[in-house]
Amino acid sequence: RGMMRARWGEYDGALADLDASGRSEGAAWAVATRAEVYNRVGLYTRALTELARMRKVMPDSPEPDSRAAAIHLEQAQYEEALACMDRAVRMAPKDPALRRQRARVGFVEGNLKSARRDIEEAWKLSPGDLDIRQERLRLCILLDDHKACEAQLRESWPAGIGEFWLGYLRCRQKRFDESAKLFAAD
Repeated sequence: RGMMRARWGEYDGALADLDASGRSEGAAWAVATRAEVYNRVGLYTRALTELARMRKVMPDSPEPDSRAAAIHLEQAQYEEALACMDRAVRMAPKDPALRRQRARVGFVEGNLKSARRDIEEAWKLSPGDLDIRQERLRLCILLDDHKACEAQLRESWPAGIGEFWLGYLRCRQKRFDESAKLFAAD
């Protein structure tokens, strides 16, 4: 019941239900839900405390560290977020979602080269993922690696997406007439 109330945004009731349910005290789902509720209501320290408890319940899972990293990132605590993501990636090095999340930490803190390394690794692990593909391209553009951008844009893209990114690249290259033609085609 506590999980459902959390999903409906009834956070006070969700916490009361979770706390009243003594049998779920050590259950990973209850701890994760409690952390989520605390995070949503702005009680970040409590959320991180719950995730530390979750780490004890699930010592071989990257999930507690991944969730903690997201909270640290929201609070602009980049070193803490990166440390959490490093632990998570060590636990599941073949998980492209974790690589992508660690790339996001690098991206937000302004370490684009680190972000690019992670997103390239995520791409190797999941080459069909459109979100990873777009993040790869975005990082090439921001790093002004135009040769890599052009190579990526020669690959097949879903309708409209490739043209959008090529138009964006042309703007960055100050080739505004070409960019305008691409955007007008939409």
